Amino acid sequence: MVGSDSKSMLNSFAQKRCQRPITKQDIVYTVTKYGDQFQATVTLNCIEGAQFAGEVSTGQKEAEQNAAQMALTNYGDEVAIVMAQPAKNAGGKK
Repeated sequence: MVGSDSKSMLNSFAQKRCQRPITKQDIVYTVTKYGDQFQATVTLNCIEGAQFAGEVSTGQKEAEQNAAQMALTNYGDEVAIVMAQPAKNAGGKK
C-alpha cells in the first residue's frame, strides 16, 4: 500500500466490503489544526462507525491520507482478501 492513494483504496475497500456504492456520509474525514500541523480522523459509518486517527502532518490532505492509511492498516488481512475478489459484473453485459 505504500506509495498508493490511501483514501481511494479505503473507499474501494469499503465499497467491496459493504457490497454497495459508498456515499459521502459513509466515509467522513474530520481535520483538526494544531498550530501549523494537522491531524485527521476518518469515521467509517459504513463499517459500524469505526474511527481512526492518522499521524500529524504539515498538510490537510496528507493528514487525511494518514488517517485512511491507519484504517487500512487496522483491517490489514481483510483488505487484502476483499480487494483480491473480482469485481461484480466483471464479464460485462451482453
